[in-house]
Amino acid sequence: MTIWHMRQEVLFVSVGLGLVILASHETPAHAQLEQSPIDIRSENKVDSLPSLNFTYSDDTELAIINTGSPDEFGTIEAVVEDGAGILEFESEEFELKQFHFHSPSENTLDGQAFPGELHLVHESDDGDLLVVARWIEEGKFNVLLDPIFSNLPPQETSTEIPINNFELSSLLPNDLSSYQFTGSLTTPPFTEGVKWVVLNETLELSQGQLDNFQTLFPNGNARDVQSLNSRIVQTDIVASSAVPEPASTLSLIALGVIAAGGTLKKQTA
Repeated sequence: MTIWHMRQEVLFVSVGLGLVILASHETPAHAQLEQSPIDIRSENKVDSLPSLNFTYSDDTELAIINTGSPDEFGTIEAVVEDGAGILEFESEEFELKQFHFHSPSENTLDGQAFPGELHLVHESDDGDLLVVARWIEEGKFNVLLDPIFSNLPPQETSTEIPINNFELSSLLPNDLSSYQFTGSLTTPPFTEGVKWVVLNETLELSQGQLDNFQTLFPNGNARDVQSLNSRIVQTDIVASSAVPEPASTLSLIALGVIAAGGTLKKQTA
């Protein structure tokens, strides 16, 4: 499938995953008990968690669209071609459908937000959803992600911006230790029953790359933190390796993308 034949899939996946901007943000989901994002507390340590077995392409095409900046539920996103990203988790296979960014981070750590957060949205054949999240910090210039951040669509549009030869596997860290819990989509219709895996190792972007995104979402595009209620967040992170508290003064970021076809690279927790 070429990148130019992905437009119908972009619409289908956006609607199917709830990553659309609805006329009303009021929904019964606001009254449910397992909503996302949450404030993650780092004390629920366990000996082991279900393993994460990634098989991600290292040579794909991206089709980038703007779903509605500067709306808080808008982002930059694209659809992944079939087979470009597979995750085996708890004896179930999930396929990467799209990835996007939020700024500031939606999930917080011990009450502190990060400048941004990457969401890798997966779906199983049975329709189960799994979001792998990764916090973003200001740091070194990210060469691999720069084709995205230097080509951000300036406004909502159905026109796709193609990026070739993207290394999808570069979105994954070497260390796959994580926080795991159940939650919801963070955009309307806020569907619950979503598996969440928040990776401990952060992703770095430069100040300039963060600024490029922030100009599209000057008020941010992160949903407010929701009540944990009776949920338990489990982690296999050793205390000394937990990410440090993020500086609250760092710049914000948000974006979305999606990848297509290519050779595959496997990574296992």
